[in-house]
Amino acid sequence: MPEKEYVGSIKKCPNCGIVIESFQSKCPNCELEFNNDYLNQTVAQFADGLESIMMKRNNMVDYFEISTFSKIGKFKETQWESNDDTQQRYVENFPVPNSKEDLLEVFIFAISFINQKSETKYQITWNDIWTNKLKQIYIKSSIAMSDDQETLDYLKQLASEVGISL
Repeated sequence: MPEKEYVGSIKKCPNCGIVIESFQSKCPNCELEFNNDYLNQTVAQFADGLESIMMKRNNMVDYFEISTFSKIGKFKETQWESNDDTQQRYVENFPVPNSKEDLLEVFIFAISFINQKSETKYQITWNDIWTNKLKQIYIKSSIAMSDDQETLDYLKQLASEVGISL
């Protein structure tokens, strides 16, 4: 009889040694919360990458002021640039982490970009992009923290405070 070959790795709790399933944020046996030192830099990586893209924008004044008065006294709406496409792809494709700590940090970071007083098409478009990212983070959180309804309810509360229903 041929020997079985296993591919992948088995994760065990460093505290009690029980086998851990993927996406678990704490040990079901001893309740040790897991974190991954590699992923603890998630928000810093996300922020650095986002800032790097934002700084390449052609008209930074329009970007930060969103709307400016033109010479005739009307608001000039910020125009979508190719750099916005790059930034949008970066936000949409940035990988959502697995650990509870990192999920919370990324969620709070992303929610800070929601502008409840969006008036321009540009602002509304960015709100939609960030809302979709928040929903993606929440879905991953509901998998990783399926045993932590209190934290999931807290994330829903944060989202509802900026007008987002999860």
